[in-house]
Amino acid sequence: MSRTRRELARNLGVRFLEIPISEVFTAYLNTLTPFFEGRALDVAEENIQSRIRGNTLMALSNKLGYLVLTTGNKSELAVGYCTLYGDMSGGLAVIADVPKTMVYELARYVNREREIIPQACLTKPPSQSFVPTRPIRTPYRPTISSTGFSSSTSMMAVHWPRSLRGAMTRGPSGGCCAP
Repeated sequence: MSRTRRELARNLGVRFLEIPISEVFTAYLNTLTPFFEGRALDVAEENIQSRIRGNTLMALSNKLGYLVLTTGNKSELAVGYCTLYGDMSGGLAVIADVPKTMVYELARYVNREREIIPQACLTKPPSQSFVPTRPIRTPYRPTISSTGFSSSTSMMAVHWPRSLRGAMTRGPSGGCCAP
């Protein structure tokens, strides 16, 4: 899937970064082992991966002036298929009011003259991010995810223009916020 992400970034003319998260994920698991001992892998570990990705993206946003776009659509948000501090991280929820079926319609519209959004983004069956043998068959699951334990996060973000960064203030936590 990394090839598809790279193709999408190239088609959109945005910078593509691939950042390994396996060491951070392993550190989390090692820290939590005494508390998770004897329990099967489940959504807790999947959410940890999502939160590592979210924290990584937000750190890059704060340091480099990127605006992280959240990926949840109206259908996913309505049924709670999103991870707080994970895929909900970001400064702008571009498709939060767009139902999932319309997201696909919009993608086809964008591709009407030439393929900008790779077809694999629209046809790949959803899967859990760390359970490659268990595909999800519900209509509200995300369409792009990794198989096997995720070892990296991909970033597609909007560069925050310097002219707007000058108008930013620092909030009490040190994060950026609008004035």
